[in-house]
Amino acid sequence: MGSQALNEPLGLADHLWNVADATARSHGFQFDPQTEQRIRTLITAGARKLVADGGSGDHAKVSKMVDDTIRFVEMMIQNSPHQAKSLTTAGTCSLVDTDFTAVKFRFCPCYPFC
Repeated sequence: MGSQALNEPLGLADHLWNVADATARSHGFQFDPQTEQRIRTLITAGARKLVADGGSGDHAKVSKMVDDTIRFVEMMIQNSPHQAKSLTTAGTCSLVDTDFTAVKFRFCPCYPFC
């Protein structure tokens, strides 16, 4: 993605969502619809905050957001007990709302997400 798109909140949010989705899929997981929406909301709020604060042009800050997005998803995967996962038709496991909630309490505060 071009650096110009990362200077816009929705461009940055789309990029971070792609990172989150790819991270989950690389571990054999996907997000259930409700959890996907909550993660997108968290990511979009963080992207808007960073852009509003003038930090979207700072490669180090954007890189940290990417790293924190990966860390958040990996924490969800580690937190998700086997019995809380529901097998999908694709043979992957779903990350659910309880995984998101438990991790968010440990993850936040984490600028600019929360």
